[in-house]
Amino acid sequence: MPSKHLKLVPKAAVEAGIVHLRDGAVVLYKRGASKRWQARYKLDDAKWHRISTKQVNVQYAGEVACDAYDRARFLREANVPVTTRRFDGSLY
Repeated sequence: MPSKHLKLVPKAAVEAGIVHLRDGAVVLYKRGASKRWQARYKLDDAKWHRISTKQVNVQYAGEVACDAYDRARFLREANVPVTTRRFDGSLY
């Protein structure tokens, strides 16, 4: 059962490989021959943030993407960096 903030995704959008959620703020798409859905969302910093939903089912992918978007908005409002650049130093 889809969550309360998801609408049923039209079949044509799924077949086209791109789905818009949250009035276009969250976009699901597939890359190349991948079966898994990727997501991008735009915050008030006007930058697109990208994540992998790791989901094959578009409804589950939409839930993962919308949850990530909500978390990112919360972090942004709390002045916490949404994404970080990591360097683990394991080159040697």
